[in-house]
Amino acid sequence: IDTIKHIISAIAIALASSCEPIEYQNNTNTNFAIPQKSESAILIEHEGFTVSYVDKHKQAEWVAYRLIGEDVEKKIPRTNKYTEDPLYPNCATDSDYKYSGYDRGHLFPAANAWTENIMKESFYFTNICPQNNSFNSGVWNRLETLVREWAVKYDTIHVVTGSILSDGLKTIGNNKVSVPKYMYKVVVVNTDTTKQGIAFLIENKGSNIKDYEKFALTIDELEELTNLDFCTNLPDYLETEIESSFNYGRCESCCIAQSSRSS
Repeated sequence: IDTIKHIISAIAIALASSCEPIEYQNNTNTNFAIPQKSESAILIEHEGFTVSYVDKHKQAEWVAYRLIGEDVEKKIPRTNKYTEDPLYPNCATDSDYKYSGYDRGHLFPAANAWTENIMKESFYFTNICPQNNSFNSGVWNRLETLVREWAVKYDTIHVVTGSILSDGLKTIGNNKVSVPKYMYKVVVVNTDTTKQGIAFLIENKGSNIKDYEKFALTIDELEELTNLDFCTNLPDYLETEIESSFNYGRCESCCIAQSSRSS
């Protein structure tokens, strides 16, 4: 993880983008992990999640959502109907991914959907980015399963999933969709009994590592790498507490072996 940090720190310095605070209009999406958006990003709010979309890269810099345990246990049939976002039709298309060698990877996972409409939203191309097949179906899928288990354990969690976007990335398709080298996930628990946060940073390639503590870092550390300010909806004292450390062991009941069997 230290090598990854050094590489991405250089990218973050080069970006040095201005950020804007987020004010939600949709209470369904209220999220304690949500970061500021980059100045050039476009905010798109859906029923199940909120997107900070960067047109230059034809994908989201992040997607934020709240997961409630009883919701993620609902089994909504998967549609696999990838389509343009009606709120931002100038996005990537299916033809950009065809024969590219990359999966159409979700940021908000389809398996999280708790209504048919949210399932439909999850296949909008504003929620999709190019992912290595072994990454998408392996290490990333296992992490998504683990996060859903945490939602059940803690009742409610707040999640931000995103890509590290910068100049010079490989692109695919006529719309020149950037292929991220690294992806991240931030998880925050803010209940009466538990207040903690953790971040994960994983390279967009296959990995057999099942100990996710090897990918874990503090939210403060991820902020340094992304130039984003997470947890902007939390009071400053609580933001400092949650972002400065993580305790992966407190999630030990959601074991990786169990996640592996579910993938």
